[in-house]
Amino acid sequence: MQPAIPKFYGHYDHWAKLMENFLRSKQYWNLVEQGIAKVVDGAAFSAEDAKFLEEQKLKDLKIKIIFIRLLIVRFWILFLMTRPLRIFGIQ
Repeated sequence: MQPAIPKFYGHYDHWAKLMENFLRSKQYWNLVEQGIAKVVDGAAFSAEDAKFLEEQKLKDLKIKIIFIRLLIVRFWILFLMTRPLRIFGIQ
């Protein structure tokens, strides 16, 4: 069973701590703090370094997907709450 992604309900400080714990549990937090290592042009690059960099990029994409899913869910909740009222002529 996977832990649920913490939903944002208006209390940013609480949500930020929950997100930090969630990302730590997935071992993604170091990317949030440090980012992805940049490759210097002309530097020697081993196969192990390339593999590590690809893993970091994949984790970064997973973090972005988590945040996009949160934003989409939040948007649809707001949209669906207001849409039925407009259909019935209630402003």
